Amino acid sequence: MFKRAAAAVLILGLLNGCTAEPAPVTAPAVPPSPAVTTAASSPAASPTPATCKDTKGWSADDTLSWVRQQVTYKIPGNVELGTPGRIDFVCKPIGLQVQFWNVKVSTALGSVSYVMPSSQRKQISFDGRRPMTVKTPNDLQSTDCGGFVMAVYTGAPLTDDELPESIDFSGLKDVKFRSDRVAYVFSQLPPADTDFSSKCRQAGYLG
Repeated sequence: MFKRAAAAVLILGLLNGCTAEPAPVTAPAVPPSPAVTTAASSPAASPTPATCKDTKGWSADDTLSWVRQQVTYKIPGNVELGTPGRIDFVCKPIGLQVQFWNVKVSTALGSVSYVMPSSQRKQISFDGRRPMTVKTPNDLQSTDCGGFVMAVYTGAPLTDDELPESIDFSGLKDVKFRSDRVAYVFSQLPPADTDFSSKCRQAGYLG
């Protein structure tokens, strides 16, 4: 009987061994990863806003100097004020005149004279923030007996007393206005070696 009991216990033990679940396998502990610190990127520096030039303390010469730097004129072409992409502007717009004159040369008794009628005058308000274009008139002359003068100046239209008293046709082609408001002058005059007494007479400028 003892043997039967022992055998029963043995059989029960074997049966329990077959159906028992295996002991859980514990994975080795993994050490925690070191914390990853990401440096915050510095915000991009914002561009410094462009500031205008205060003209309150400017002299007349300061104003003319600034205007002169803004003017570009080439033949053939138009009068350009300001340069794209260039940051150079004033806080308060400056009143300007862009004027063209035709120059007609004539001779009488061996002396050279001329007349200088206005061809076009444009009044503008300019501060340099945006480029501006003044178109060249179509009636400008460029011959042996004619040419033209262009000027950019401040303020009101020039009076007759502020126009050039004389024009040098000897080669210097120097055109001087009798005004301290003129910032820029361009002239295209007949060649210095022009025989006005014959060519201008043939051109019909003599009365």
